[in-house]
Amino acid sequence: MSLDFRASRPARPGVWREASGAWWFGLHCPGATEVELCFFSQPQGQAEIQRSSMHDVDEGWWQLRLEALPGEFYGYRVHGPWQPEQGLRFNPHKLLLDPYALLVVGPTQAHPSMWRGQGPEDPRWGSDSAPHAPKARVEIMEWPCADGPHQRPHHPWSETVIQELHVRGFSQRHPALPPELRGRYLGLCHPELIAHWKALGVTTLQLLPVQQHLDDRFLVEQGLCNFWGYNTLAYFAPHGALARDPSHANEEFREMVRRLHEAGIEVILDVVYNHCCETLQEGPVLSLRGLHEQRWFRRDGAGSDLDCTGCGHSLDSASPAGLQLILDSLRHWAAVMGVDGFRLDLAVTVGRNERHEFDPCGAFFAAVGQDPILRQLKWIAEPWDVGAADSYQLGRFPAPWRELNGSFRDVLRRFWCGESGVAAEAAKRLCGSQDLFSQRGPLSSINLITSHDGFTLRDWACFEQRHNEQNGEGNRDGEMQNHSCNWGVEGLQACSEIQQLRRQVCRAISASLMTSVGVPLICAGDEIGRTQQGNNNAYCQDNELSWLDWANTDLGMLEFWRHLGQLRQGGFGLQRRGFFSGQAEDGEPLPDIEWFNLEAGQLDHAGWHDPLCKGFIALRRDPAPTLWIVNASGLEHEVPTAAFSQFLHSPPLGWQCLLDSSLEIQPNLANAELLVATEGLRIAARGVSLWRAVASG
Repeated sequence: MSLDFRASRPARPGVWREASGAWWFGLHCPGATEVELCFFSQPQGQAEIQRSSMHDVDEGWWQLRLEALPGEFYGYRVHGPWQPEQGLRFNPHKLLLDPYALLVVGPTQAHPSMWRGQGPEDPRWGSDSAPHAPKARVEIMEWPCADGPHQRPHHPWSETVIQELHVRGFSQRHPALPPELRGRYLGLCHPELIAHWKALGVTTLQLLPVQQHLDDRFLVEQGLCNFWGYNTLAYFAPHGALARDPSHANEEFREMVRRLHEAGIEVILDVVYNHCCETLQEGPVLSLRGLHEQRWFRRDGAGSDLDCTGCGHSLDSASPAGLQLILDSLRHWAAVMGVDGFRLDLAVTVGRNERHEFDPCGAFFAAVGQDPILRQLKWIAEPWDVGAADSYQLGRFPAPWRELNGSFRDVLRRFWCGESGVAAEAAKRLCGSQDLFSQRGPLSSINLITSHDGFTLRDWACFEQRHNEQNGEGNRDGEMQNHSCNWGVEGLQACSEIQQLRRQVCRAISASLMTSVGVPLICAGDEIGRTQQGNNNAYCQDNELSWLDWANTDLGMLEFWRHLGQLRQGGFGLQRRGFFSGQAEDGEPLPDIEWFNLEAGQLDHAGWHDPLCKGFIALRRDPAPTLWIVNASGLEHEVPTAAFSQFLHSPPLGWQCLLDSSLEIQPNLANAELLVATEGLRIAARGVSLWRAVASG
């Protein structure tokens, strides 16, 4: 093998190949005095077979050109000063993973040899980590896939319905999937699962983290793992354990995306650019910690890690190196892997500027907004982080970002649990949260009632306390305030009357979500009655607790969710793009919405804020007149249909029932013989109903 070096070659990170077949390796590591490219033997790269010194070509850009590869697996050893106060903690004994690795092989947990320790005098500092460290495999990828380009679905936000899911958890126990596809990328595009989403009206999948991650040491010691994957090791590599063949993880992931696109389903990734798996300065050294770490991590005035994430540190998206890594990774997943958008975990951290303040006009948002690839995608922010005065930023992200509306979730939960005094805010949330998104419109709100962290829908109606003992943290982890109600008995087991009540409120809050203004997000498994036995933080449970139990599907709940999906996508005025104004629009003589109490009297300010107000009726015109009835009280009502006649152009022949969440079986929307009420409308206790006016002419 011959070595060659061309100083004129432009510096870039990662691995690339010339048309001649020669290979280039690039690494950005200012401050280093020497960088060695190390190759390792098959099959998993335990034995080091060659080292080659790289060349510093331009202000910390190290490169090497090879005519041929001595092996497929590689890593870096970086030499340099030990000056912790300057962010320089170089240690050639620790093999470093290429931050731009496209495929990772080796262990998914840190070995003791990876611990850096306190310095050269610490015995841990001199322990060679190479035999145990994860390595990058040389991988060259281009888009489109080998079988040709394909068209992205490009669903408009007004038609988007998102389901959040975990690749493994969703399909691991699905009986229709062959065993080798369960819990794998290719299992997710199985026709049975695609048919399931189509029946629910789901247009877009939001996948929990699929970037290569590391299992936390304290979890491994307890026989657990980081199941959710919010502990990223490699920002360009798909997690190999989710592939049928880990050595072909990239191909399998792209095939999954292609098949989902062919079925008209978008793919959004939940990505973690606020922190990485190298949590502590003295902890495991795997990649970024072994480079010039001050360029990658946010620091306080004393030179210590600044923790905005609760994980011990924060990646610095305001630094040139950090910003480039994040943007390059996002472009890779969009342009090479084919995904349609991203949901940023703790997005406030990523949106902080060089002063560590959240800045909606900052460098990251500006870079995404002008990038020709990234600006075309769907962007969702988790609009908070932790540990700072400005951690909660709901409503402050710039267009065209959408935001997870935690206020929608919390208020709707409180409302349906029977809390007094929240009816007015519940109506505000159901109508798109204009107080939060007035400058961007209601489609900026991602409405949700449950997500991966917190109670499942079924558990929300069965537990008032978290039950996380299996996590090994003394039940101290997970959210304490869940805004839940067990309706008299803690746990899944209860008398038939309580069980019926629980099912009723679950249908009601689900109907609230799917008839709301905004973009609905459904947590996977809620539609089949999934339970986690009261565990509201199952991040470390790669077992039956987290895997969907398809064999025990609640068929009644599944049919109800399918009805909601048909209603949402069926042209019944539930894909509204703008806020209700309460005024006449487009030449219409009547307002686009009018509000009534449950006795059909018009609601005023005093009525909205009456502690006894537990529901409301909205006459919506979008465009056809529709009565939207929401009743969280335990009382049933009946109102005369004539009460609404004066608010219509002409009295209708009657009102067709499109939805009644109090019923186990819903009206057949494909049937012209829908229930028509001509004299009175039944308002069920703890229910949501939707009635459409039958035109008189």
